[in-house]
Amino acid sequence: MTAADVISLYTELENLKITVWVDGGWGVDALLGEQTRPHQDLDIAVQEGDVPRLRHLLQERGYRDIKPEEARPWNFVLGDENGREIDLHVIVLDDHGNGLYGPTENGQMYPAAALTGAGSIKGRIVRCISPQWMVKFHKRLQTQREGLLGRLRFVQKVRHRAAGIIRSVQDIESATPALLFSSNTSIRARRNLQRGVG
Repeated sequence: MTAADVISLYTELENLKITVWVDGGWGVDALLGEQTRPHQDLDIAVQEGDVPRLRHLLQERGYRDIKPEEARPWNFVLGDENGREIDLHVIVLDDHGNGLYGPTENGQMYPAAALTGAGSIKGRIVRCISPQWMVKFHKRLQTQREGLLGRLRFVQKVRHRAAGIIRSVQDIESATPALLFSSNTSIRARRNLQRGVG
C-alpha cells in the first residue's frame, strides 16, 4: 500500500463525505510527516453508517473480503489482487464523541481525544489517531503481544520438559528387558554358587 494509494483513497472518501481516521503504521507515519517503512495494509477507523458506501467504493476498485475466519462486524479486512489490504475498524460515535468499537460489553473504544489527530502523507493533511493515543494503543498492543509470547514460551518449555520425560520413560522401558535378564542371570549365578555348580 503506497502513499499514493492512501492519498487516492482518502481523497475519494472525503469527496463522498465519508470520514475516516488513519490508524496503524500509516497513522504513525502521518504523525511523523514521512514514510518510515513499507506498508502492506492501511488501517482506518470509519463510522458504522458509512460502511455500506465504503464497501461499495472498494468493491468497485477490486477489493474483496479476505481473512474471513478473523472477520468481525466491527473489524474486517478487504484486499485486492495486487496484495493491498485495508483493515477497517468500525466505530459508533456516542454522545461524548467516543468511537465505540465492537460490542459495548467489550468496553473497547477510541476515546474522543484519540479522534482529534492530524498528520500528513506526501504533504496531504489527513485525519488520524492523536499522538498520545497512538502511543497508548501501541503500548497496549505490545503488552498483549509480550503476554502472548510469554505464554507461548511457557507452553514450549512445558512441551520440552514433557518430551524429556517421555524420552526418559522410553529409555527405561527399552532397558527393562535387559535389566530383567541381568537380574535373572545374577539370581541363577548365586543359586549355582550355593549349589556348588561352576
